Amino acid sequence: MDNGEVIPNLDKPWEFMMARLHEWLAGVAVGLIVNELFFTSATSAMPILFAVMVISTYSFACARLKFADGTRGCINWCCVKMGVIPQGIPAPSELQPIWSGAPIRRINEKSLYMQLGFDEFFAKKKEEELQKMEEGRL
Repeated sequence: MDNGEVIPNLDKPWEFMMARLHEWLAGVAVGLIVNELFFTSATSAMPILFAVMVISTYSFACARLKFADGTRGCINWCCVKMGVIPQGIPAPSELQPIWSGAPIRRINEKSLYMQLGFDEFFAKKKEEELQKMEEGRL
């Protein structure tokens, strides 16, 4: 197959009914956890457990499909919500409010940036640069 032909979907991951393998495994894990927490015998609760497994699997798949980059988008979103900077990308504005590509409007007064007085320092530097630019024009 080295004649230049492209085989469609060659590197596409395995999917069964729209969900990938790791989502099915996570759904089975959720079903086992629900079984241990809420039911004494698995035989009487099997329809409910099966529904829990399928619903949780499709919930994971739908969460993945909401992001353009799939699983990576879910990981980045979860990292940001936990307060961890996602690897491989610049820090989002929720975690790095000043130097982000999309900065937030106000900075939390309790942040280390405000406690150290960097807001006043950078404001003075900006004013000095503007004055130098105006003097250079005149």
